[in-house]
Amino acid sequence: MRSPRRFPLSWPLTLLLALATMAAPAGCIFRGVTVSPITNRDTATVQTPVKAHLFDGETVTFEHGVRVAHDTVFGQGLRYGLAVSADAGGASVAAIPLDSVAAMESFVGHTNEGKSVVVSTLATVGAVGAAGLLAVALFGSCPTIYSDSAGTAALEAEGFSYSISPLLERRDLHRLRAQPDAGGMLSLEVRNEALETHYINQLELLGVTHSRSEYVLPDAANRPLVVRDIIPVAHASDRAGNDVTATLSSGDTVAFHSDPGTVSNVTAADLDDWIDIDIPVPANRDSVALLFDMRNSLLNTVLFYDEMLRPQGARAVDFEAHDLNDISRMMEIGRWYGSRMGMHIAVRTRSGWKAVAYIPDSGPIAWQQVAAVIPVIQGDTLHVRLSFVADQWRIRTVRVATAYRHPHAARLPIASVITARSVADSVALSGVRTLDGHYLATSPGQRFTVRFATGPAPHDSTRTFLLATEGYYTEWIRGSWIRQAVGPRPFVPSDSTLALAVHRWTQVQPEFERRFATSRIPVR
Repeated sequence: MRSPRRFPLSWPLTLLLALATMAAPAGCIFRGVTVSPITNRDTATVQTPVKAHLFDGETVTFEHGVRVAHDTVFGQGLRYGLAVSADAGGASVAAIPLDSVAAMESFVGHTNEGKSVVVSTLATVGAVGAAGLLAVALFGSCPTIYSDSAGTAALEAEGFSYSISPLLERRDLHRLRAQPDAGGMLSLEVRNEALETHYINQLELLGVTHSRSEYVLPDAANRPLVVRDIIPVAHASDRAGNDVTATLSSGDTVAFHSDPGTVSNVTAADLDDWIDIDIPVPANRDSVALLFDMRNSLLNTVLFYDEMLRPQGARAVDFEAHDLNDISRMMEIGRWYGSRMGMHIAVRTRSGWKAVAYIPDSGPIAWQQVAAVIPVIQGDTLHVRLSFVADQWRIRTVRVATAYRHPHAARLPIASVITARSVADSVALSGVRTLDGHYLATSPGQRFTVRFATGPAPHDSTRTFLLATEGYYTEWIRGSWIRQAVGPRPFVPSDSTLALAVHRWTQVQPEFERRFATSRIPVR
């Protein structure tokens, strides 16, 4: 993997500036935030290079890994203060208190970038804001994409939501509502609002010209699909027997979620909920397209945080660097995850249910519009079953397109990348314009704008734009996870683990959703 191009603004600068301006109007400065008590009774050795982000906004890099023993992190490290320039060397350290660590991340593959992590000229602002935010930060999502809607940022998409390592890098396609300005320029703001490092390989715009009676969205294979003759489903009911036809047809803010009884009855041997849908079949059709407007619930986040990472403590850093990049290990995890998560679509035949399509997970932030083409079985009515782990999805609508086609899509590369300081950045542009192994790496609190030259609008038709995103990210391992780890246990991809995550989700859901919605890292 080629060393990524790192965006020039460091995360402490953004966090501290944003928090300095937002604390006063709220009437408090994170009162009641305390460092978690040290309950770690384990000694853990992390072999991968480690970057430790401290509550005071400074950073310590340990190129040869660390040893965590009770209340101390040991290793040959370099500490970079807020006012240190990017070219200056860090101060040598051999140990740091564990309770000073907000989060750790692996930086295998780009250890030569240790000096670029620091640097802020805002040391005078103070660190209390960063400490408070890092103590409560929960929001997790890959790059969030926004357009400008009359001066207000409108969320358009979240990119490569489940690409949690270089080995899992993938391309996602997202339908945009955004349109170019009068000069033919379409602008999108890309943000890192989570405690993650994002490695963006490519951002590309696809333009599809079509008639005004047609609608464009990606299919489950990330290809543009043009659909028309859209009708509602005739009837829909969930596993608990609830009639959810109206819920899946209204398209309002009340989205489908699994019946509480179904969720509470989940076991390792019985994980699923489902929706059975009846579709009237037009004459002479051999297939139709199901159109979804949906997103994941935060169940996946609970699985990732509370079952995959948190129980491993400091060893989660090695897990991200090594296990998630080992092919045999990832085949084991991937086979299990693919068989359980996402949405599995089957049609009823004379001999039973036949699997015909699969829609992968799409993330918990942005509503995703996606289509799945399914074959028509003999008869006047097509019976379809949507199966998924209980309470994994929030679904606003399911509709049916009785006509569809795969169109030609114009590929529109990025014309420019503009930093948060309104400066064109040619280095960042080279990192995201082509799919060439050069990455643009962003840290929490950073943002930039990409601009695409779309050309003149068609006269007698319309255009829909789709954004392709490709890359991966690494989650920051929270210091509290390390401090609270007692007898760390490895992650085991199993139905028992997933059942534990579901039950954990039922216990924390209201508070978890509230905290998630309010804990995005502010950008500037």
